[in-house]
Amino acid sequence: MLWEADDQIGVFIAGTGEKANFAVSELGDDRKSARFRAEIYEPDATDDYFAFYPATTPFNGSIASFVLPNETSGATFPMLVASHEGASRHDVSLTFKPVTAVLALTLGFDADKVVVESNNGESLSGVCAYNFGSNTIQQPMGSTSITLTPATAGTHYLHLPEITLSKGYKVIVEKGEHG
Repeated sequence: MLWEADDQIGVFIAGTGEKANFAVSELGDDRKSARFRAEIYEPDATDDYFAFYPATTPFNGSIASFVLPNETSGATFPMLVASHEGASRHDVSLTFKPVTAVLALTLGFDADKVVVESNNGESLSGVCAYNFGSNTIQQPMGSTSITLTPATAGTHYLHLPEITLSKGYKVIVEKGEHG
């Protein structure tokens, strides 16, 4: 993840029940680290913090709900979570981890579309819920495939749920009348 000057993260503070968006206040030289700030109610001396990116991710209780689209033109932003239990109230260090796996798909030609499909009927798109309480990702409930359009020559990055598929997935490239 390379942070941008206008990035924001959503942060939920368990002790106060407050959710706030924290904006970048300082970028590291390599943009791999950033300091975020927000005005919030004073948290407890030690508290639990749950953070997610993008900041617009719906959050309820201890669950962040990320939407994995069934049609995409490629990965546009990472979906990340971080938590810190018993953190001091003024300086909380968070290390984010991805909620999704990213499939790098390189095409040597233009295609009509590319479909990534699970081999055993598991959903690959829909709402993918991350539970901070158990540190688990729930399988999305939606389509069993993700379609990339346009599928131009080059490398495309597709978000896939970071779950175990019982029989994996297949990539179908369609070009012309017969695929």
